[in-house]
Amino acid sequence: TEDNLAVARLVPLDRLMLETDCPYCEIRPTHASAKLLETQPRDGDGDGWCMPDSKRKERWSGDSMVKSRNEPCAIRQVVQVMARLHGIGEQELAAHAFNNTQKVFFAKAKLAQ
Repeated sequence: TEDNLAVARLVPLDRLMLETDCPYCEIRPTHASAKLLETQPRDGDGDGWCMPDSKRKERWSGDSMVKSRNEPCAIRQVVQVMARLHGIGEQELAAHAFNNTQKVFFAKAKLAQ
């Protein structure tokens, strides 16, 4: 919803972590965040990334996603939406999320080095 986007826009970059809301509810064209996607999920933009086709779970095969399931490969769409909400590039937003993840889950490992 627009309210959810407003809240997401308020998350400080030094606190941001990302996930794909697995296992269900991909970003659909009817969702408020869909307008923030840079490309259509299956178009690709020359950087080698595109979403795989999706099939109903009864027809699933290894080269497709299960329809309506939000797979980890959809994280790029989440990055696109959040980057636009924060007015920065995808790489910069991804770097913030990566660094925050390192701090939360791997802080002790860094201290031991």
